[in-house]
Amino acid sequence: MDNRNDDKKVVYRPYITTKDGRRIWAKWYGKRAFRIEL
Repeated sequence: MDNRNDDKKVVYRPYITTKDGRRIWAKWYGKRAFRIEL
């Protein structure tokens, strides 16, 4: 077994969606995008 994380994909999005459907925008925190590992 190798230790590479091939199953993890990293994407950058300007917002994240919470479980209740709201969007949290990165610009509220002074960021351009959130780093999301899928």
